[in-house]
Amino acid sequence: MARKGPNLIVIGRGREGAPEVLFVVFDDETGSGLHPRDRTPPFGAALSGAALEAAGIGSRLLELSASDVKRGDVPELRGVNAGVVAVEAGARHDAFLERLRPAVKESGGSVVALGMYSGMSADSILTRGLADFCVVGETEAALPGLAERLISGGGGGIPPGVKWLKPDGGIGFSGQSVPVNTDDMPFLPLSVLSDGRYRKNSFPVPIGRPLKWGFVLGNRGCRFACRFCTAMTRQSLTKEYRLCSPERLFEEMKHQAERGGRTIISVEDDLFTGDREWTLRFCGLLGKSGWKTPWIMQTRFDCLDEEVLAALKRAGCVGITCGMESGSDRVLEALGKKETVARIRETGRMIKQYGFATRYTTMVGSPGETEEDVMKTAALVRELNPTVVQMSFCTPYADTELAKEAGAPGGDRRFEDPASGICALSADRLKKIRLKFYARHYFSISYLRGHAAGAVRYLIENPRIAASQNAAFASFVARQVLRTAGLRFVSRRAE
Repeated sequence: MARKGPNLIVIGRGREGAPEVLFVVFDDETGSGLHPRDRTPPFGAALSGAALEAAGIGSRLLELSASDVKRGDVPELRGVNAGVVAVEAGARHDAFLERLRPAVKESGGSVVALGMYSGMSADSILTRGLADFCVVGETEAALPGLAERLISGGGGGIPPGVKWLKPDGGIGFSGQSVPVNTDDMPFLPLSVLSDGRYRKNSFPVPIGRPLKWGFVLGNRGCRFACRFCTAMTRQSLTKEYRLCSPERLFEEMKHQAERGGRTIISVEDDLFTGDREWTLRFCGLLGKSGWKTPWIMQTRFDCLDEEVLAALKRAGCVGITCGMESGSDRVLEALGKKETVARIRETGRMIKQYGFATRYTTMVGSPGETEEDVMKTAALVRELNPTVVQMSFCTPYADTELAKEAGAPGGDRRFEDPASGICALSADRLKKIRLKFYARHYFSISYLRGHAAGAVRYLIENPRIAASQNAAFASFVARQVLRTAGLRFVSRRAE
């Protein structure tokens, strides 16, 4: 089935008439309606495309949905001179790859699988004939060199971080890839942001004008090792913490604001304030420049203090995402979070005093968790009253310590499905607990009193997007609450 119009984005332009790279990604990370869904650009594809353009090779981006895959659709290659089709595939996309590869081979191209699933299951993907090559390192480090070699037909070695099926049936491997140098990363192509499909729905912040989201990625990885944390939903496929220079990140933010017309920037680093001195230098750089465009970022509660918060505020930061996970010290310890409820509460109060918009992420169904632990989480959320709270199901992703200890099977299950065997609470009970949690938080008097004015301003400034978000979320929660009427959030004895 052909994909035309806004679904196909030109990332970079190459030599006229020459083969190009078609990147295929899937918009199916989470279920709909449970909480405001963020749509983040596929950095691996976009930055690889920018690097390819520097080598004279063009690339396009095609985003498919879960319904596309279910219907059996594959990209229409007619009219797209794709020498390489690079697919950011997951375990649910095996049948798609089975249909795709013959069509690509018929046109003389090659299929490259990339992403976390490719890195974990490369041998199986190759022996089943689902792809010609698998990138097992960071996409930006390995894919550009591989695609250039395949399209040019030249010799030379395959770049590090790639596996392939040899003629004798064995698996070839070019060796471990070298992670990309953060200062050498190209800027995210503005064409990827041009149609507005990528935005941070979880930050309904009023800024006095419509939100036109920009996205930058400066630092990579994380210096912590939480037992549940996965590369499968992160912007970096390694956990090694790598800092770019403050100047490099600032230049890209300025590029997106001035040349791309972005009115707000999301810094997508997994741990933005992981290096305190770096953070203060960056904030000082923005302050001296007279920077005016608001921006948001993500970090941990224990990587913030009053001096850092004050610097962030002066530098124009308006929103902060932090992983709360739980309001129980026992659960936080079981998750390897290395944080305490006391520290979360203390920092959360400071964040609130400085007036930041907040998005706090929590989980239900963590190791050994009880309904009493969930009550503590709900109480802490109620106390800090974030702008947006997300409650996910604790998920044993295959590359995590949690999965190893739980004996969970491989794959790439998503956090919208409760996992069994992690705690004593049943999957059905976990779903009901989460729905009750959402209803009690978002429809509480304290939430409405604290956020109603901002919500009205956001609605006025972004009417179409805000109305759609609010209607979908309210409708979903209302329907589910009616279905579970009579079920209490906590036991009567506990109340």
